[in-house]
Formats: sequence, C-alpha cells, structure tokens
Amino acid sequence: MMNSLTRKLTVLTISSVLLVGFIFFSLCKIWQEQNHTLEQLGRLAEIERSVDGLRGQLWVFLQYGDRSSLDQVAVEQKSLEKRLVLSADKGLNLHNLLNMNRSLDVLLEQERVLVSDSESKSGKEGQRYSVGSGELLHARYNMLIQNMTDELSYLEQLVLDKSEKNQKLALVSTLIQQLILSVLVCGFAFFIRHHFKRGFSLLSQGIGDLAKGNLDSRLSYHNVDSEFETLIKFFNQMKRSLQDTTYSKDELAHEVARQTSKINKQKQQLQFLSEKDVLTGVLNRRAFKEYLQRSLVNAQRTKLQPAILFIDLDEFKQINDQYGHEAGDKVLCVIAKRLHDNLRESDFLGRFGGDEFLVCLDLLEDHYGVKSKAHQLLKALSKPILIGNQGEVTIGASIGIALYPSQAEDVDGLINLADQAMYKAKFSTDYSVYSEGFVRFDEIKSD
Repeated sequence: MMNSLTRKLTVLTISSVLLVGFIFFSLCKIWQEQNHTLEQLGRLAEIERSVDGLRGQLWVFLQYGDRSSLDQVAVEQKSLEKRLVLSADKGLNLHNLLNMNRSLDVLLEQERVLVSDSESKSGKEGQRYSVGSGELLHARYNMLIQNMTDELSYLEQLVLDKSEKNQKLALVSTLIQQLILSVLVCGFAFFIRHHFKRGFSLLSQGIGDLAKGNLDSRLSYHNVDSEFETLIKFFNQMKRSLQDTTYSKDELAHEVARQTSKINKQKQQLQFLSEKDVLTGVLNRRAFKEYLQRSLVNAQRTKLQPAILFIDLDEFKQINDQYGHEAGDKVLCVIAKRLHDNLRESDFLGRFGGDEFLVCLDLLEDHYGVKSKAHQLLKALSKPILIGNQGEVTIGASIGIALYPSQAEDVDGLINLADQAMYKAKFSTDYSVYSEGFVRFDEIKSD
C-alpha cells in the first residue's frame, strides 16, 4: 500500500492520462470505422456507376445491333471487371458480381459469334441475326444487369449494417471501459482526498493547540502519508523546542522584572558616568553647567540669588612633581569630599578641570553670607592631608566669586566672572577670596 501522497498523486495523474488516452483511442477507432465504411461505400458507388455505364452501352447495342456498339459493351465489361478485382482486394465481398460479370463476358462472346455468322450469311455488315437467338441473349443481358444492381444494393446495405453494428459495439465497449476507468480514477481520487483531509486536520488541530499556548500535546502520525508524517514530526519537535525555551507567565514576569531592574541600574550607571567626574565623583563640567542652568531658571522664577565660587588649588603641581600623580589624585579626592561635606543639600559641586572646582550656593535670598561661606571652605581645605607613608601635605586655595543677577545672568557669564575673580585672588597678596560684587574683603590670604 502506498503511504506517500506524492506517489498517490502520481498514480492518479497516470490514470487520468491513460483514461484520456483510451478515450482518444476509442474515438480514433470509431473514426477509422466510419472512414472505412465511407471508403467501401465509395467503391460500391464507383462499381454502380460502371454498371450503369455498361447498361447504357447495352441499350445502345440493342438499338443498333452493330459490331461497334458491341465492342463498346465489351470495353465497359472489361472496365467493370478491373474495378471489381481492385475493389475485391479492399475487403469487399464481390464474388457474386465477379461471377455475373464473367457470365456477361460469356454472353458477349456468344453475341460476337452470332454477329459474325449473320454477317457471313447476309454478306452485309449490320445484318440482324436470328430473332429468337438475339432475344434470348438480350433477356439474359437485362437479367444480369438487374442482378448486378440488386447485388450492389444488397452490398451497400450490408456495409451499412456492418458499420452500424461495429460502431455500436465500439461505442458500448468504449462506454463500459471508460465507465470502469472513471470509477477507478474517482475512487482513487476520493481515497487521496480522505488521506489528505486526515493529515490536514491533524496539522490544523496542532496549530490550534499551539495558538492557545498548549505546548504539552503531541500529534500522532499513525496512518498518514509520509509527507504529513514528516511535517508532524517536525511540528512536534518544534513544540518540544518551544517548551524547552519558553517561560511560564510567572517566570516571564519575574524575568521582565529582573531585566527591568538591570536596565534601570545600567541607566543609573550611565547617568552617573555621564554626569560625574570619574576621579572625584562630583559633577563634571557639562553636568555642572546643566545644573547651574536649571538653578538660574528657578532663580528667575523665585527671585533668589545664587552665587558661584571658582576654587583653584595653590601649588598643586608641586605635589604631583614631588609625590607623584597618585598622590595628586588622592589630594583631589580629599578636597572634593571636604567641599561636599561643607555644603548644604541645595548646593552642588563640580570639577571644572585639573585642580579647579566650581561650587554653586543655590537658593540664596541675598549674598551677605557668601564671604563667610568661602572662608569656611578655605579653612576646611587647609587642613593637612595624609599621603600614605610619605607624610602630610597642606594645600591652600584661591576662590573667585560671581553673583547672580547683579554681575551676570547666564551660565557662561557667571563662570567667566568667577574665573577672573579667582585669578585676581590667586595673584593678590592681600586676600584669597575675591569678587567684583564686594567693595573689599578684609580677609587676608593665609600662608
């Protein structure tokens, strides 16, 4: 038994082709039978025309009785003889006609003898011979010609009857055989449809279960075609793989929460890295400017007066040269921590670059306490710093102050003014904190 849909379809195709070929062959056979019948009827018609020609010549001879007319009758008789012989070779039963024609040939020979005798007795050509003998021959002529005509009619009817019988037999046998083949082809097609429908239904059921999220069920490939068996095995394997790799709802929710937490942590880390100075952990230059911009926007709305402190460490380069860059980095980290520890929660701190720091004293209603805050920061920064086993170092600083909005109203303006004020404080021998916004500071730069 074939268990392959492809093989079944191949057999069905071959059967259909054979059925069409058999129908074509049957039609060709009927067509050949019809052509054969027409051919035989055509030959009989030619013979009938020859018989009619012979009858006409006999009539002429009976009217005139001369040798010339008799010779014409003989010519027609010989022509009929040839036609009958040729037609007999084509399957027609012309035995009776051949005998009749030969009998006619015998009568014509007798007619020649009588005509010769009559001419020798009368001495004149065309003299009629004995009336009794002539009438007897003429009667036999007419009887033979009539018999030939009747025989031809009989043969025509026989050909038609035989053709009708053969065609009916061919049609009946063709119909029976075609009916049997058609039933077989239809039955085989129904058989293929049944097996295809079974395999398709199994796959549809499996896809439906998969759409509902059922990964536990498996399809049975018993009594299905090999093509569907391959598909079902692959489908079962796919569901098994999905079952191995697919999370349940609780597992999926837990995994989503875990991944979300991980992404948030990464986001916070990225935000920290994008805002913080890598060494000290305070705001970098870009982040400090963004914070300051938001502070100024808030100050415009609330009429507050923030202040900017630009802090530059004194003689920091000597620490790097004497103790190394690692010691310098530690000093920067300690300075950043001391600045952070001495600021309010509303204030913010940033590293501007190298040994330069920026402080924003935010949410100030006035600037009266800015000087004191700057000196507080200087005092905190001037405490000794322990550098490993290399001892302690003391570092000073210079602070420049810029006030909002009396000195500048934008970020870059405030920073530039604070930077300029810092340089004046650094190169001044009278003070370590300076701002154009104050007339004079009484604090003297400490050694």
